[in-house]
Amino acid sequence: FVPVDFWQLMLSIVKMIVDLGGYATPYYAGMNLVFIGFCAVLPIRASRILLHCAALYFMYVGMVFLINWPENIISFTQKFGDKLYKIIPALRDTTGWGWFVYVLGIPATIWAFIRRKNLRVLMLGFLITLLALFYSTRPSPFNMRYVIWFPAIFAIGFAALYDRLPEAYRLERFAFAGLFVFCLALNLLLTVNYNRITIEQFTRMLSTPVGDRDAAKLSVYVPEEYEEALDTVSNSELLGYNLFLDGLIYPLYRADYSQRIVYVPISEDDNCEGVADRMQAAGTKWLFTSETMTDVSVRSMLQGCEDAGVLTSPRRGLYVLLEN
Repeated sequence: FVPVDFWQLMLSIVKMIVDLGGYATPYYAGMNLVFIGFCAVLPIRASRILLHCAALYFMYVGMVFLINWPENIISFTQKFGDKLYKIIPALRDTTGWGWFVYVLGIPATIWAFIRRKNLRVLMLGFLITLLALFYSTRPSPFNMRYVIWFPAIFAIGFAALYDRLPEAYRLERFAFAGLFVFCLALNLLLTVNYNRITIEQFTRMLSTPVGDRDAAKLSVYVPEEYEEALDTVSNSELLGYNLFLDGLIYPLYRADYSQRIVYVPISEDDNCEGVADRMQAAGTKWLFTSETMTDVSVRSMLQGCEDAGVLTSPRRGLYVLLEN
């Protein structure tokens, strides 16, 4: 059984992916759709198509790998050991694996791979899966989030090593257990603060009533203009906003979700009159923007509208429509 049409379609998609940039193109989603349709829709036994699906997937990975240098692997090796940057919640430039992995996990796993034959297949499976995942996805500084499962192999390696220590070696077993607990404690301490929030900020949060603890007031990842906007616009008014698709919207709702908000679409082709019409159509006289989360061209145009007397800006990033 050779599904010729399936191979023709999939090879065409693979060629399109390679020609249009490899990792950089989102057209790999087309392969997923064909896989789903072929495996779940067509009345064909899974055992007869599994080999074809696997072969095509690895062909795709191999072709993209040959055309595009595996930037993900380079990025991973740079982050390995957490030398590239300090550990922060976003974990852009670190593995985030912590003390246990680097102090106990890696040495124990190497020992287990050499001495425990029954674990070699499992460990190789973890490694191959990690490499296949990095080879088949687009390069991104946030790709470590896709392999949060990988450090589990280090815990298995440590358990295998500890299990091999004879009962008579009580001091050694106690030392290993103590070091294990100590490393886990250090891992926990790394997650408590990350040096991101000062004692003054903690005190300010705790002194604020629970119902008033708006995310906009935390000022950790939320730009200051969010808090300024909520201090200016009352929750009885409709607040318009223009942010990127992945811009922070939730801080605008306030802690009690009492703030009504509405998206005001603005493009670089709009003029000041068009902006005013869009705001009026949305039913708001307020427009919130952010220096880091609103398109530069839109912010530049809004500043021009302020100079033209169509808008005024009472606070940074916040505009109000002037009445004619």
